Amino acid sequence: MQTPETFIQETAKQAGKITLQFFKKAEVQYTKKDALDVVTQADLASNKYITECIKSEFPNDGIISEETGESNIEAEYVWIIDPLDGTLNFSKGIPAYTVLIARAKAGVIELGVIYDPIHDELCFAKRGEGAYLNGNKVTCSQMKSLDDTVGCASGNLRLKDMSRIEKMINASSTGKVASTSFYGIGTNALYVITGRRDWYLVTGGALWDHAAPSLILEESGCTITTVDGKPWTFADKTMLAANPELHSFISEAIN
Repeated sequence: MQTPETFIQETAKQAGKITLQFFKKAEVQYTKKDALDVVTQADLASNKYITECIKSEFPNDGIISEETGESNIEAEYVWIIDPLDGTLNFSKGIPAYTVLIARAKAGVIELGVIYDPIHDELCFAKRGEGAYLNGNKVTCSQMKSLDDTVGCASGNLRLKDMSRIEKMINASSTGKVASTSFYGIGTNALYVITGRRDWYLVTGGALWDHAAPSLILEESGCTITTVDGKPWTFADKTMLAANPELHSFISEAIN
């Protein structure tokens, strides 16, 4: 039997390889909440592979998956899966998507993986042991003010969300933020974890979107809260992440 640490990384990589077989060829199979919430063959194939691997290797563990729901979630260990995060990008041939897998023990996330198949980049964290990109330790950006930062925002933005971003910009001494990037949640998280982007703002999402990023962001040195500045929990749909000083500044500005 593989260790959970090895298993989660190898499974994410193999699932990512499966999605690559469909890239620029995948057809939308159906939509969920709205026309932008699409599901392709790649989502389903990746999900099938991941869930079957978990059931084979860790048959007593529970699973929460975006595509197939919950099973055995009363178990001590529960795997939380988004088999293809950024499906809208994927369905339009945009190379910005990831595979997200986390493992929780008794309601606390202990392992997390974000895998970008296009660029073969895998972010991994085990609680208390730091964040790693392809085996090399990484840390988040150390920018101390909003001036000249480049951040990442995700979610279906509403007027109140745009108002928060406006407040953030106004809080900088120059009255501008260098840029805001909109990718998928997993891609955004990977870029903040590795210090390529300075802050992370998600205004929507579900547990499978947030589970793996929450741990790896924290292990990279970020403070993690909801957008409202409250401690993030499994039930929350928003997330704000940045190094502690920058996070405090942003949270105060937008709230």
